[in-house]
Amino acid sequence: MTSHPLAVGGAGRFTTTLMEKSRGRLVAKGGAEGLHCIGIPGRGLGVAVKCLDGATRPLAPAVIALLQQLEALSEGDLERLGDLRRPILRNHRGDTVGAVEVSFRVLSGSLREI
Repeated sequence: MTSHPLAVGGAGRFTTTLMEKSRGRLVAKGGAEGLHCIGIPGRGLGVAVKCLDGATRPLAPAVIALLQQLEALSEGDLERLGDLRRPILRNHRGDTVGAVEVSFRVLSGSLREI
């Protein structure tokens, strides 16, 4: 999957972008109805993010925030993921009308143990 991320999700898909920008350290696969699964092979860890209403718009910012809190993304990874961290919302005229922002905290005694 990490050798050929385009075959997993396709051009412009978050799955593909995440694997490319993390330079193969993460394995990712999107699913139907707002599901995204991520593997961190170097830590033997897998996580899934599901939007209950099936929406896909909040998935990239939520997954990135989760991976950041799990210390699975480097500063370089975060820079390469750029606008996916906080997508700007625009109306049909192209005016900025808001942004997608994520607010949660992973609860654990030690993120290194996860």
